[in-house]
Amino acid sequence: FVDMLTFVPEYEYEVEKKIFSKTYNEVPKGFRLQKNIHVSYTDSRMLDKMIAICAKHEIYDLVKVEYFNTNCKAYYDTLRIEAKKILKSKLADYKELGINIEMANKEFAENTFVKYPGEQYASYYAFNSNSLDALKRKSGINNAKKTQSFYYKPVSYKKYDLVLNPIITEPVIQYAYSVKIKLEPAKPVEKKKEFYLVTPNGDLKLIDK
Repeated sequence: FVDMLTFVPEYEYEVEKKIFSKTYNEVPKGFRLQKNIHVSYTDSRMLDKMIAICAKHEIYDLVKVEYFNTNCKAYYDTLRIEAKKILKSKLADYKELGINIEMANKEFAENTFVKYPGEQYASYYAFNSNSLDALKRKSGINNAKKTQSFYYKPVSYKKYDLVLNPIITEPVIQYAYSVKIKLEPAKPVEKKKEFYLVTPNGDLKLIDK
């Protein structure tokens, strides 16, 4: 898909010389055409080939790379199934410790989120600064321009009990699912007290409070 941005004229200055003066006149030079080219691809290895093709045609601006997935629900369903297995295992462990799971009040809360590669890049400057001995000698210093670099920083795994496909060799979309359960001991049922009176005749009579 080609997105047309601008198609505008450009100008340059033309010198008009006279005997005692010189005048610069702005005249049309040509036109500037700007477009955005959108390319959809499914294999990350195609990106290098596309950049090489663009360079041959003197296209050097890579605006951004967006990631998308058309089957998000399947990933969340898989994560939910695995989370249930872990939750059942932990509840079984609590039961072995003597905690009455069946009688406890339970509160569940679940959360999902997704991280795209464009959100997970961090920057750094790779250089080693020299000492400032030149300043002590009152010499001039011209600092070189430091190039800012970026690296892909995926979501940390330390807060999760299970990570599917943990080895990442290229930027990917990361899906996460978490579930929390809160167990509170059930309040004991207060037993109703009843009082009886034995009459002189030996009868048992309930006393209303």
